[in-house]
Amino acid sequence: MIETLFSLFFIATTLLLTSQLLITATRLQHEVEEAIGGTHLADQILSRVRANAEQSGTPPTAGGGVDSDFPGYRYQVEVIGCDLYSPCSTVELQFPASERRLIPNPGTQVKVTVTWDPPGPRNRAIAYGLILKRLPTLDQLNISADAANVTPVGKNVNAEFAVNATDTSNQVIPGVFFHWYCSPKTGNGYAAAKTRTGSRGQFTHIYKNPYRSAPMYFPAGSECLVQARARYNGKEFECNSSAIPLTDI
Repeated sequence: MIETLFSLFFIATTLLLTSQLLITATRLQHEVEEAIGGTHLADQILSRVRANAEQSGTPPTAGGGVDSDFPGYRYQVEVIGCDLYSPCSTVELQFPASERRLIPNPGTQVKVTVTWDPPGPRNRAIAYGLILKRLPTLDQLNISADAANVTPVGKNVNAEFAVNATDTSNQVIPGVFFHWYCSPKTGNGYAAAKTRTGSRGQFTHIYKNPYRSAPMYFPAGSECLVQARARYNGKEFECNSSAIPLTDI
């Protein structure tokens, strides 16, 4: 009799534990399915926002709502303006604000949050994305000489220049970075950027070529060019200045 009662107790306990395990497994499976559905919806909403922005050519806007294909879920779209550093913020934030290579307002950060009942941190899926604006078409680079330059440029004297990039409507394109070079003609010189963005450059008239074993001098009336180059949207652009007259005085 005692053995029978013990067996019945053991069987009942086993059945109870098994049923609890099945209930827990079913609940966890349901939670996993909900999380997968929420994650899929968040990715889908982000893809829609990106596609709408690309087709319309306008920045995305904040909003929210429900999706008939995903009953029981709610989504919220947040839009945050952003700036980008080139090459990255880790490098650029080490410099003073006036010297950082910054691309202003290149697009927006988008955050999509999907929630479902019961409310709580476990019942939430989030997707992030960066949606960039359409880049303007770069038409040309433009070099201008500083009004304070004295020409012809004397021996070891500097002259300063500025450069910008414009689109097909002659509007200046921000966030383009430049490199400077010297293109000698009958004279000799050296060019370098004065700012980290390269928007300003400096030419130095090198009257005596220091790289020749025998001295080499350039007479009055010699000329040089300065050249600015930029890489934009995967293409190389360049522009030469007007001829810079030089003197041996």
